[in-house]
Amino acid sequence: MRDTQRGFTLIELMMVIAIVSILATIALPSYQAYVYRAKAVEVIALIDKIRTAIASLQAEVAPVGSVLKVGGNTSANQDSDPGLVYSFKAIQSAQFTPVSGIARSELNLKHLKIHLTVSSGSNPAYMQPGQFKIGLNVDQSHNPLTGQKITPAEVRVATQILLAVHHVMKPATYKDTVSSGGSSVGLYFQL
Repeated sequence: MRDTQRGFTLIELMMVIAIVSILATIALPSYQAYVYRAKAVEVIALIDKIRTAIASLQAEVAPVGSVLKVGGNTSANQDSDPGLVYSFKAIQSAQFTPVSGIARSELNLKHLKIHLTVSSGSNPAYMQPGQFKIGLNVDQSHNPLTGQKITPAEVRVATQILLAVHHVMKPATYKDTVSSGGSSVGLYFQL
């Protein structure tokens, strides 16, 4: 008796390739969304840390019903790495005190190409007691490792991370903004 060898026909091979392509088309976006959400967790943890620091500060040092003015670091500060500084709205001076527990270096997530800004008490949109804004921005200036401008692919990834953060944090805000390209998000919180 002769053994017959049998291989795959061209039709069978094409059907397998078509099925694999369909599965990849469905699975890839889901996988990418999962990666963006996983990276967004780090940003959300930092936002929660900022919220806790500002809530503690408001409770400890701000007179009841007063607006706490929070902004970025100034060159006049003696501490070389405070992330946030504060004063009271009523105090019209350049004297700011660092917010304990938040370092400026923490606000710049270089590996994600994202940096955060925190502000309150200086804009009519958030000048009520306990209100503040956390801005999230894609750092398109340069890659901190190479000194080169970051690639369009890195910008897209960072933008998707920002949008994932926005999606998770939006219910906790009283107002939110997203730039037209999604490379900037503003989250407005009320303590």
